[in-house]
Amino acid sequence: MDGRCACFSVCDAANATRFLNAIPHWVDAPTSPWTAYLRVVYGSALALPFELRRLEFFHLGGSAWDARSGGGVPWPMAACKNRRVHNWRPCDARACAPWRATDATRGAPVVAEADVNVQLLSDGGDDVAAVVRRRGAHWRPVGNGSRVEVVRTCGQRGVSLAPWEACTCASASAPLYGCWLLTALGTGMTLDLRRTLVLPRKQPGIAELFRAYTASTGSVPPEAPSKTLRSLFDRHLAFLASHFGYETVQVRYDSLSHPVSEVVITTRYACTVAPEQRYEAFRKSPCVPVPVMRANGSACVCNHGRRLLNCDGPADTILVNS
Repeated sequence: MDGRCACFSVCDAANATRFLNAIPHWVDAPTSPWTAYLRVVYGSALALPFELRRLEFFHLGGSAWDARSGGGVPWPMAACKNRRVHNWRPCDARACAPWRATDATRGAPVVAEADVNVQLLSDGGDDVAAVVRRRGAHWRPVGNGSRVEVVRTCGQRGVSLAPWEACTCASASAPLYGCWLLTALGTGMTLDLRRTLVLPRKQPGIAELFRAYTASTGSVPPEAPSKTLRSLFDRHLAFLASHFGYETVQVRYDSLSHPVSEVVITTRYACTVAPEQRYEAFRKSPCVPVPVMRANGSACVCNHGRRLLNCDGPADTILVNS
C-alpha cells in the first residue's frame, strides 16, 4: 500500500461502468478537479465547458500519471494489475464528492455493464492507461484533412497482432507496409488524416480494394515476405490504399474481443513525410514516421523504447516522449 486512495477504478467492466455513470456529463468550472486533469491532457487547447462523457482514454493512477502531470495534479483513479485494483485503498466520500456528478451535471445514466468494453494498456510491465467505452460506439469516421485523437500500442496482447511489422517504407525485405493506430478520445494526441479512405467493414473493404487493384493492373498485390496475419491480410490494406492515392484509412473492426476503430497510415503518407526513415527504425516501437501533434499544436517527440504512444509531461511543456 503506497498510502494513496482511489475514488474510481476502470480495471474491469463492472468498475468501469460505475465510473462512467458516476462522473459529470459536463465540466464547466475552472475549479473542478476534472479541469486540472483535462489540462494535463489538453493543455491550452482545453475549452470549457467540456463534455466529459465523450472521453474514452483514461490514465491510471500511479507513477506514470505523476510523471506526466509533474506530480502536482491529484487523480484518484486506481492502478490496475491483472485487471484488479492494485495497491490502492478507497478514499472517503468527502474526498470523492468533487469528482462525482451533481444533480446539475449528472445527465442520463451511461450504460449497463454488458455494454462496456475495457482495454488496459501497459508499458514496461505496468498498466498505465485504459480505453473505456460502449461497445459499438467507437466508430466516428471523419473527412479529408480532419484531425483525430489516436493511441498506438506495441506488443499489447489482444491489441497489436504483429507489432514488429509496421511503419515500413519500400524496401526489398518489407515493401509498402503501413502504420496502424487506434482512435480514442482523451489521449490529447492528434493525427492529420490528409486524404482518407473510410471502410465501415474491414474484410469486405480489403476484398473490394483487392479486386479493384487486380482489375486495374492485371495482377494481384505482391506477397509479404513473412507469413503472419498482419503481413498476409492487413498489409494489403496499407498497400492497396496507397496505390489508389490515399494517405490514411479509417477502418471499423468489430471482429476483435475489443472492437476498435483503426487508422492506417499508408506509405504514401509516411514515406513522403520522412523518406529517410526505414523499417528498422520502427521495429517493435510505438513510433510513427509522421507528425503526431498535441491538441494545442505542439509536436510530440517519440521515444522508441516505449510500448505505448503517449506524450509524457504537461501538455504545454517541451516533451521528451510520445
